[in-house]
Amino acid sequence: MHTFLNILASALVVSLIATSPAKAASEVPSLLKMVESGALPPLEQRLPLIPAKPSFVGKQIGEYGGSIRMLMGKSKDIRQMVVYGYSRLVGYDDKLQLQADILEKIEVEEGRIFTLHIRPGHRWSDG
Repeated sequence: MHTFLNILASALVVSLIATSPAKAASEVPSLLKMVESGALPPLEQRLPLIPAKPSFVGKQIGEYGGSIRMLMGKSKDIRQMVVYGYSRLVGYDDKLQLQADILEKIEVEEGRIFTLHIRPGHRWSDG
């Protein structure tokens, strides 16, 4: 009987997780004052028209705030900050397959001609 109850409880938890709605994007707490003062547009206006939908299977969404600890032994190591802060056109999934990130899709012809389609609403600067 004990095993049956464990299986039943597990099935209930899995079904609740599977049927729960996706969490909507919420404003970053540290930016709320800027949004309220009008210095920054609301989140809906800052997101691209077609936002990326990452898979969080086996992962959990983190919390805002905290600190990041990095191994920066010398002042010249600060150049590594670029690696942690840039946006990617493409990235890799858990199986190391090339996936669009800022891009909506990638078309490859004959293994040598790449056409990159950026998701509508993204902005960038070339310097």
